[in-house]
Amino acid sequence: MKRYATILLLSLLINLIPTLAAAEAPTARLVVDGIELKTEVPPTIINNRMMVPFRAIAEAMGVEVTWMAETQTIRANGQGKSLTLVLGETTAMVNGLAHEMDVAPQLVQNRTMVPARIFAESFGATVHWDGASMTANVWSAVRPMQTLAFYGLGSYEWRYYIPRFADVAFTWSMVDETGQLTLTEQPYYWPDGADEVLALARDARTDRFLTVISGDADDRVTNLVLDPEARERLAGQIVTVLSEQRLEGAVIDLEGLGFGREGAELESVREGYVALLRAVANRLHPLGKQVIAAVHPPNGWYPGYDYAAIAAQVDRVLIMAHDYNAAGSGEPEPLERVEEAIVQSVALMPSEKVLLGILMEHEDRTSVIQKVSLAKRYNLAGISIWIIKSLDQEEMEAIETLVSPAR
Repeated sequence: MKRYATILLLSLLINLIPTLAAAEAPTARLVVDGIELKTEVPPTIINNRMMVPFRAIAEAMGVEVTWMAETQTIRANGQGKSLTLVLGETTAMVNGLAHEMDVAPQLVQNRTMVPARIFAESFGATVHWDGASMTANVWSAVRPMQTLAFYGLGSYEWRYYIPRFADVAFTWSMVDETGQLTLTEQPYYWPDGADEVLALARDARTDRFLTVISGDADDRVTNLVLDPEARERLAGQIVTVLSEQRLEGAVIDLEGLGFGREGAELESVREGYVALLRAVANRLHPLGKQVIAAVHPPNGWYPGYDYAAIAAQVDRVLIMAHDYNAAGSGEPEPLERVEEAIVQSVALMPSEKVLLGILMEHEDRTSVIQKVSLAKRYNLAGISIWIIKSLDQEEMEAIETLVSPAR
C-alpha cells in the first residue's frame, strides 16, 4: 500500500509541474497607444510570435475588419491601407502586395488569432517588443485630426503653442445675466493686446474661434434658451463679433443645462438649446463660418442636451468628458468613464463630428496619451485641450506622437 501511495504522490507531483511552470511564466501583454489590450483570449506566443484576437487589435487601432467565414479570410481597412489574411496561410496581402509571415493566423480557444506585428505595421504602426516583461508596445501612426486648444486670459506665455493646433478658441466673451453677449465682464473678457495673438494664429493657418461661455447657476442659460427673442439676439451678436474680428467660427459653451429638471420642462430646455444652435448656425454657415457646441457628456450630471439634434445643427460637438472625480482630487479622469462617454456619444451622433474634450490640469503625460488614444480608437473628429496654459512641453510632444493638426 505504501508503494502504491508513493507512486500516486509522484504522479500528482509530475502532473503539477507544468501547471506551476505555466503559472510562473510571464503573461504576454499587448499595449496599443498606452492602453493595454484586454481580451477574453489573452495574447499568445506561438513560435516566438505574439498572436492576438484580430478584431480586438483592429478596434484598438481604429481599423475596420470583415470576417468571411466561407473562405476563412480576414480583411482589414483603415487610414488608406489594407490587409488580407487567411486562416492557416502564411501569405498576407499588404496593400495588394504579398508578404510572407513566420506564423499563420490560427484558432486559439475558438478565437481567430493573428500576428500582432504584421497587423500593426500594415497600418503604419511601430512595434517595440520587451522580452523581459513579454510586452509588445504598439504605437499607431500619427493621424491628422482636428485639434482645438482653448486660449484664455493668462495664456500669453503659451501663445507659441497655437501653431501646433488646427484650431484655437479664445475664451474672451460670455453671456451675461440678461442673456446678452459681453466682451467686458469678468472672468471672460476681450483683452488688450488681442490683435497680436489673433495675428499669430492667422499666420499659422490656425482657425480662430470665439468661445461664448456661461454657466447656468442663476438660470441665465435656461432663461436664454427658452426665450426665442433672446436666442435670435445672441445669435446676431455673435455674428457681429466674428465678422468684425474676422474669426472663423464660434464655440458655444453653455454649461449646466437640465440639472434637476424632468419631463416636459427638461424637454423644453433641450429644444431651446437646439433652437439657439440653429439660430447661430443659420447665420454663420452662409458666411462660411463654423459652429462647435461644447456639451457635457451623456454619462455626466447634466441631461439638458439632445445630442443627435445638436449634431444635426453644428459642425462639431465637443464632449467635455471630465469632472468625474471628486472635486479637488486632481487625479486624471478615469479612463473607463471617458471611454464610456465616447461610446455613448458615437451611438447618438456621427463619430466624425465628435471632439473629445480633455481637461489638462487633471492629466499628465501618460494619461493624456491614453485619452488621445481613445479619440483615435473610435475615429473621432479630434480632441480639444482645456486650457493651453495647462500644457507643458512634455505633454505637448506626447500629443504630437499620436496626432497632427488637420487644417
